[in-house]
Amino acid sequence: MATLTFPSEQFPAVPAVSFDLPDGWAGQVVDGALLAGLHDHGPDSFAANLIVGFTRHRPGLTHEQAEQSLLAYAQSLPEVELTEIQRPTIGGRLWSVLPFAYVHPQIGTIVQVVATTVVERGPVVDSMRVTGTALPDQTDDLQAIRAAIDSLVVAD
Repeated sequence: MATLTFPSEQFPAVPAVSFDLPDGWAGQVVDGALLAGLHDHGPDSFAANLIVGFTRHRPGLTHEQAEQSLLAYAQSLPEVELTEIQRPTIGGRLWSVLPFAYVHPQIGTIVQVVATTVVERGPVVDSMRVTGTALPDQTDDLQAIRAAIDSLVVAD
């Protein structure tokens, strides 16, 4: 009988990821997320947030495919207003960054900045996705989200 182990050569560990947490924000455990930062504005206010997640794939996933997945996600949202996708190098790695706004059924208009990159790790490819969310009038939080995204580091 064979034994499978994680992490191992066949199933490598999740890439290490870090970003600079904006002043006034706190780390928060969020279901399904690797990392999350939250700016709590009080009990009756929307908490701006930045969430890091990943999806593991078989070899062959390209950065372009991950970007197309990001665009498809954004285009599926109600009353979405897309801006132009940006492709900066952050932490030595190519990212696709897409800011957009859409109408959430319970909250109203929210703004998201979503960044994606791919990490090839031997027999797997990890698609990393970082999602920052704030209300349109939370301009300081939106600037903090962009600064945090600009500080991203993902290890190979």
